[in-house]
This record gives sequence, structure tokens and C-alpha cells, in this order.
Amino acid sequence: MFDRVTNWAFDLVPRFRPPADYAQLCARIHRRDGIVVPVAGAPDVTVDLYRPGSGDGPFPVVVWAHGGGYVTGRRTLPEHLATALADEGFMVAALGYTLPPFALYPVPVLQTLAVARWVADGGAGPQADASRIALAGDSAGAQIAGQVAALVTNPRLADAMELDPMLAPDRLRAVLLCCGLLDPGELPYPLRPFVRGLLAAYLGPDRVRSRAVLAQMSLSRYATAAFPPTFVTAGNGDPLRRQSYRATRVLASRGVPVDALFWRGRVPPVPHEYQFYMDTPAGGLARRRIVDFARRWTTPTAT
Repeated sequence: MFDRVTNWAFDLVPRFRPPADYAQLCARIHRRDGIVVPVAGAPDVTVDLYRPGSGDGPFPVVVWAHGGGYVTGRRTLPEHLATALADEGFMVAALGYTLPPFALYPVPVLQTLAVARWVADGGAGPQADASRIALAGDSAGAQIAGQVAALVTNPRLADAMELDPMLAPDRLRAVLLCCGLLDPGELPYPLRPFVRGLLAAYLGPDRVRSRAVLAQMSLSRYATAAFPPTFVTAGNGDPLRRQSYRATRVLASRGVPVDALFWRGRVPPVPHEYQFYMDTPAGGLARRRIVDFARRWTTPTAT
């Protein structure tokens, strides 16, 4: 029953829209779909790889985990923004992590980490710069990307999850968090029943009330001063916006370079996942800010 309600709720969300110049962008980039990346201890994960159509590189790589409340979504959701990033000189590895009931937590975390390691090990090819990786995600995918960044940069989280990230922290140059569910254990009351249902599907009924597991998922709990420079955005009509506000304050208080794009007081309100409505002024600004931030922190001389 919950799965049907969840799918109905997500079906109410308008389809994401490309920018007006999307046809030109597609003509200028190269895209390779359906690359299978092996994952130790979890199902293989499939990746779509976008890269610039000109230049020899090596190009910085953005590893993108899609949204969908942990229970739905697919690797093509960020394709419009991934195409725009490729046109700006980035490679983008958009992954399709395994959804419940076929796999539960922490499989999507392991798969996202595996794609980052695959890039670092040269799997994306000689045009990918294995030393300049950004982790990115939207909605639930933002939480997954943030958890992977914390896992790589904070040994305490690696110990708590009993994992060896096997990825040097200095490979991660930036993190991009769009409209994220960044601290699932700290939610406003109206959202708790719905999000708890999503978490029950993702974590399993035995772990959904586990404080230890929810703590592992918390950006504010495990992000340290070693966390990569981070871009955070959320709309003022996004029910999850306070998660992004809080994450920004926490990261800044720990000395992490943070750039935030928020829309307080905007009329009409800017919705959840607004960055994928790329034909709107808000979506266009998010595109420019994401590109500028990623470029700043993934250049070879970035400090």
C-alpha cells in the first residue's frame, strides 16, 4: 500500500524540463549510457557518462546520485543538468543505484562510493581527471552523496559503518547538494509520517528506528572540517528547505567553505527539485551557480 501511495505522490510532481538551448547542448556533448560498474559486496551499478564534445581533457568528474525518496527515481533524472555540465567542461557519471525491495541501505551508499572509486581508478577513461571528483545529488540522492563524502573524510563514520572507503579524501574536491534530505532523524512533524515510510522501505523495518543508523545518515553528525567545499540549494517552497538551511550553518561552523542559493520570500515559491526546471529563471540561476562553484573547486589550482 505504501509503495502505491508513494508512487502516486511522486507522479504528482511535474516533469522536469530542459533549458531552452537543450538541443544545442546535446549536439555539443558525448554521452555513453549503460556502463556497468562492479561493486564489492553489493549489486553492480549502472552509470550514464556525459563528457564534453571538444577538448582532450582531462576533465573533472561529477558523480551524481538521483533523488526519488530512496524508493523511486532513475539515473536519467538529472540528464538535463548533466548535459549542461558536460557542455561546461565536466564529465558527469550519473548512477542508478538499486532501489528497494531489491536492495536496502547501505547498498546505494556503497554503489555511489564504488562509482567514485571507479573514476579515481581510471575507469571513466583517460579524459577523466581521477584527482578532481565532485559528489552531487538531489533530494534523497543529496543525502547519499553527502554520506559518501562524510564516509571518505571522517574515519569515525567509516568505523561506524565498518567500511574502508578505499578512496583518498583529497580526490574529492567538491560536493553539490540540491534540495536534500540531509538529516533524516531531524524532521518537522508534518513530514515525519511520509518520510518515515520512505525510510522504512530503504532501511528495512528493523532499522528505521535505529538511532545509530539514522546518525550514519546525518550530515550534521559526521561532517567535519575535512568535508569538501559544498554548494547547497533549496527553494522556499520546498518542504525540506530547513534541512538545507541547517546543513549550511553546520558546515560553515566547522570551517567548510559553503556557497548557498536559497529563495527566502520568493513569490511564487520555488518548489522542491527546482533546479531541474531549467526553463525557469530560478532553474537557470541554479545552473550557473552550480557550474561556477564546481569549476572554482575542481580547477587544478583550487585551494
